[in-house]
Amino acid sequence: MRKKCKIVIMMLYIAGFLMASCSDQKDAGKFKWEQIDTSGGFLGNSPANHANGGGVCKSGDGIYFSNPYENGYLYKALPDGSEKELVLEAPCRNINVVGDVIFYQSEKDHSIRTYCISDGKEGILVADPVEDMVVTSDAVYFISNTIEKISLDGKQRKQLMPEGDYFYLDVYGDHLFYTLMEEQINLYVADNRGEHTELLLEGAKGAVVIEDTIFYTGVDDDMLYCYNARNQMKTLIDEGYNANIWKDNIFYIKENRLYCCADGVSTDILQDYFGQMDGSYVLEAYYIVDDSIYINYSIHADGDDYNEMIAVDLADGNTVKE
Repeated sequence: MRKKCKIVIMMLYIAGFLMASCSDQKDAGKFKWEQIDTSGGFLGNSPANHANGGGVCKSGDGIYFSNPYENGYLYKALPDGSEKELVLEAPCRNINVVGDVIFYQSEKDHSIRTYCISDGKEGILVADPVEDMVVTSDAVYFISNTIEKISLDGKQRKQLMPEGDYFYLDVYGDHLFYTLMEEQINLYVADNRGEHTELLLEGAKGAVVIEDTIFYTGVDDDMLYCYNARNQMKTLIDEGYNANIWKDNIFYIKENRLYCCADGVSTDILQDYFGQMDGSYVLEAYYIVDDSIYINYSIHADGDDYNEMIAVDLADGNTVKE
């Protein structure tokens, strides 16, 4: 009888110890924004541009872009659109430049490919179809049916997450942000080893992480929100999606128009331009590079469909350049 009592007491002690340990680990592992180390790992393209398809990327004094007039081929030009030249005769998206190498996603088979600027050498980094990709200074993170990581030279490839319905990926500092389709769409955060996963926002689609701010569209209401990750405060901006910022101004797409929210007031910045257009158009994507917005749109006119690109000079009063 005494032996049984000792065993029961010991089991209760062990159970209590394990519960206390699990509780301590949960509290210790609770994600805090201050845990992110931003000292290294620059990106090949800005988070907002990447979230919008990565069609334009700046490197040095030039921009690389998927040219809608030439089947999405990779081109280079000066920021004002002059001195345009063909770089690669291949349709591309998710353009990233790290050093002397361009990393991009093929529009044909969705593989990840490379192009060396100095010698023109081409390569395939990931032959499998890829849903999304983010390039940092030391690795490419991408979505297949899992989330994976591969070194820039392609020699080391590692699975970071279990299989799941992932469709958005972002990197900020040494942490990953990704959306996962479960009962609804949720935004998660984990370290860049795929560990210490935490649920960050429920019902958040189209998220983009810009420093300590997360812009996302609510699943239930299609409203655009701004979430301050440090104080966990959420602010409603407007109906819309695909947010980006320039000098504290928030840009986003709403009802097939590009809006700018400044000091709480939203303005359709291209009302005059699109208002004069003959034919129906669809705003496909936009990218902010320095003081310019590059906008891709398609237009149906005279029985034909066309792909167009314009640049909006923000520093010069939203002047449009075609």
